[in-house]
Amino acid sequence: VEKAHPQVLQSLMGILDTGLYSDNRQTGDYRHAAIVMTSNLLSEPALDELSATELRRRVTLAFARASIGPELVGRLELVPFREFAPLELEQLAQQELVQMATMWQVQFGFSLQLTAGSARAVVADSAVAGQGARPVKARVEALWRELTTQLAENVAQRPVQAELRLRRGQLEWAISWDHA
Repeated sequence: VEKAHPQVLQSLMGILDTGLYSDNRQTGDYRHAAIVMTSNLLSEPALDELSATELRRRVTLAFARASIGPELVGRLELVPFREFAPLELEQLAQQELVQMATMWQVQFGFSLQLTAGSARAVVADSAVAGQGARPVKARVEALWRELTTQLAENVAQRPVQAELRLRRGQLEWAISWDHA
């Protein structure tokens, strides 16, 4: 929000005041809309521990420095960003891997086994502080491409089972082929 043009902020004030926005040609009704804005003005890891009053004070000061008036800050519900904990990222990676295994079963007709530690290894391979879940999802997508490439290279053989396993701290594929 701090990068918004002053005219955009002025229009936003009108929407937050009346729930309506009008230009020369038409009027928009925002009375039942949720407006989500993001800001990097207060990207500190310790924000989770602040009281609501202290958070609002810091945001007001930061917005004032960025030439955003307190009348706008007063109309906002502040929700600080909290990074995923490692266990949350691991759970997310596990969900993505299970979804990939399900798609594998549907598309190729055989199972993809996930060994213990697979999700943890995906997170270790991909997690970047402050980037949230995107790198984890991207790593699972890369694993899907690796596996389908390996299948394409051995298209004459019939796969029986695939396994994503953790070996010496590294993720690796093991595909069993039917050589009949």
